[in-house]
Amino acid sequence: MKKILAILIVASFYNCKGKDEIVVSHKLKYGEGYHIGDFPRFKDTLSKEGYYYTNDTIYKEGTPVALVEKTEYYVDHYLLYITSLSKGEKGLYMEFGPND
Repeated sequence: MKKILAILIVASFYNCKGKDEIVVSHKLKYGEGYHIGDFPRFKDTLSKEGYYYTNDTIYKEGTPVALVEKTEYYVDHYLLYITSLSKGEKGLYMEFGPND
């Protein structure tokens, strides 16, 4: 019984990734709520074009637009919860695979 419990604990940590890795390294698609794009692709280096992510902040064309509140692992994919900086609107994006 102890071995099974240990295996389950190790397996649950296997799917845990950091917020930064999920945002930058995975393909995301729009789910509901606040919308920054249908399929945003985030860069980890500052850019005046497209989306950039650092320190829990999402930038669009160099302007901060949203905060990443949390990520969750749900069955077989990650969920990304964001909040707009302008009005505090909540949004949800879902992971659908690693970036190319």
